[in-house]
Amino acid sequence: MLDSQPLYKDRFTAREVKAKNVLWQYLATHFFPRYIRPNSIVLDIGAGRCELINAIIAREKYALDPNPDLKRFAAGNIHLYHGNTHHLKKIKGASFDVIILSNLLEHLESRVDLLTLLSDCKRLLKKGGQVIVIQPNIDLVGARYWDHIDHIIPLNGNSLKEAFRTSGLTTVEFVKRFLPLTVKSNLPVHPSLIKLFLALPPIFRPFAGQSLLVAKKN
Repeated sequence: MLDSQPLYKDRFTAREVKAKNVLWQYLATHFFPRYIRPNSIVLDIGAGRCELINAIIAREKYALDPNPDLKRFAAGNIHLYHGNTHHLKKIKGASFDVIILSNLLEHLESRVDLLTLLSDCKRLLKKGGQVIVIQPNIDLVGARYWDHIDHIIPLNGNSLKEAFRTSGLTTVEFVKRFLPLTVKSNLPVHPSLIKLFLALPPIFRPFAGQSLLVAKKN
């Protein structure tokens, strides 16, 4: 398995790290509440530096990541699982209302790993629970999908929905043009601009490179 720590250490500048925090803070407080209720139990798989799960409003919050610095990045109210996706097998089933997979699936080593992860998500969700995916879409970004050496699995809307269907999860929402691919640009990242971007009909969102998928356990 590729050691991601040297990659992420230098991948984002200080300005870009700040921009990521602004973006995830806005989404956590203004977008995700439509899926995550204050009394929800939420698991963020591949939480990274915990920018998103730290800001999510929920009763109980859990983060899974192999990052050895996970504890340093996580807020004090986050329950931590240190490990990769194989660690999910150790977690009791029907434990979560919502599972977040943000910029994770493209890093998995095989399609078998992807389907195994989604099957684990189904097991871990309570009945009626949801998986929220934010994911680069190769149909939108083309060759830029491969700008990072740790991007392994190419996914578009159709393959993503098929993977969820194969794993027994029902797609209830799909937005092809959800967010820009990256914060690595000269464009400013500000809450008012994020609000304006998301207020646009998806078809008119410039620079969109990431898709949103929400799937449900029936």
